[in-house]
Amino acid sequence: MRSDSDETHSFHIHTDDFQLMSIDGKPHDPSHGWYDTIDVPVRGKAVIRIH
Repeated sequence: MRSDSDETHSFHIHTDDFQLMSIDGKPHDPSHGWYDTIDVPVRGKAVIRIH
């Protein structure tokens, strides 16, 4: 998911939790668990993995 906003964007999926794989190209250790909400940085990009 990509944010074109000039503000941090709170990203939330209502039905399933997901793993965060990277933010702005920086790998995120998926062993940190499952999320239902993440903050995507200003004009940032997050890669998630979901069922």
